[in-house]
Amino acid sequence: MNKVLLVGRLATDPELKVNNETQKFYCNFKLAVDGHYKKNAEREKIFFKILCYGKTAEVASNYLTKGSLISLTGKINFGSYTNEEGEKKYYTSILADDIQFLYLKKREIS
Repeated sequence: MNKVLLVGRLATDPELKVNNETQKFYCNFKLAVDGHYKKNAEREKIFFKILCYGKTAEVASNYLTKGSLISLTGKINFGSYTNEEGEKKYYTSILADDIQFLYLKKREIS
């Protein structure tokens, strides 16, 4: 079974994009989650790359900002791509199925 449950704060603002091949929305952002305590009694932060699709992506990009507290369920996703230099690169991300808003940081209006 591949299932992940995370609670943390957004470390970046969500970026909404469109897949040129499928014309479907996707969104990515980084999530900071508390890890173990360090020797100086501070908690380390673990950063996860989060990816979501469709309506979840649209809602995340419309309502979430850096600093928002969320919980999410999803699965670990592995992938690879070839960069501009022709090198094969590998990545790990969390593919979010469901996102719950726990605290929304207010957007700054300019």
